[in-house]
Amino acid sequence: MIGIIDSGVKGSTLMLNSHIDTVPIGDLEYWDTDPLSGTIEKQKLYGRGACDAKGSVAAMMGTLKMIIQKQKKFSGKIIFTAVADEETGGEGAKEVIKHGYKPDFVVVGEPTDLRICVGNKGRGEIKVEVTGKSCHASIPDKGINAIEIGSKIAYHISKYKDGYGEENKYFGKSTGSITMIEGGLAPNIIPETCKLTLDWRFIPGDNIDKVKKKLEEDINEVTLGLSDVSFKITKTHFSPPTQIDLDSILITSSVNALDSLGLNSELIGFPATTDLSRISELCRTDGIIIGPGSINLAHKNNEFVYITEIEKAVEIYDRIITFLLCNTSSYPLV
Repeated sequence: MIGIIDSGVKGSTLMLNSHIDTVPIGDLEYWDTDPLSGTIEKQKLYGRGACDAKGSVAAMMGTLKMIIQKQKKFSGKIIFTAVADEETGGEGAKEVIKHGYKPDFVVVGEPTDLRICVGNKGRGEIKVEVTGKSCHASIPDKGINAIEIGSKIAYHISKYKDGYGEENKYFGKSTGSITMIEGGLAPNIIPETCKLTLDWRFIPGDNIDKVKKKLEEDINEVTLGLSDVSFKITKTHFSPPTQIDLDSILITSSVNALDSLGLNSELIGFPATTDLSRISELCRTDGIIIGPGSINLAHKNNEFVYITEIEKAVEIYDRIITFLLCNTSSYPLV
């Protein structure tokens, strides 16, 4: 969904972007409420995607409604994009940019506890396939158990979950995790193959090629001396890390917006990957991430967002627009 408010006055283009897709619901047994109901209890909106990122979508739509109703005067354009596929490959955001909606500035709505995030980590999805030698399970010494080797590789790589390399002020260190493992053909066959799926999170300056080289070294160490063992490393997905120039007027406008509301305006980094990576990769733009809800509740059972945070996000987005597009150094309180 794309909505445009054009002031008719020459100026910058600001995109308000968030996503309408969600991760799977999971087992209903572990939810206290129907995850598709949008149940509201004690000022909490419950449901899958409540904070990631329907709260941001609602706040951005509320901001646009308020701008139209108040006939707010500004220069340039405001483009609102509610896109799909953010949780997987970001194809929705990519299509928006490919269709010519290229902003000078972008505010991405994600659960940041209403904090200003200067960017996000990148994400790489990597497959490692280990090949051994199958045989009858009654004579295991005649084969090479690919699952055993895969388990050793997984244990070896688990050291990266705590981070590696240099540390970034806003994002900490790059991390790597084993998220899926599969193998085996039947209970009575020594498995010939084992497949590992790795989730890698990059800070600015790190990249997928460095990781692949690191993994090759690790796996060679694990399989050293084992004949008839091979492995293949495949990159299946990559979104680059992104970080805004801290001298950008968008940073100044956002800090002013939070300061004017008495909120914490300290700059932080977002640990997950967002559509800001996909947008920044395809067009030259300054972007931040800010929205209601907590990343600690995203992708979990009983996900929720506080209604009061959604309302506060409306004020934040409105004031960012004011400082950025209304040619003012102070917020008009009336």
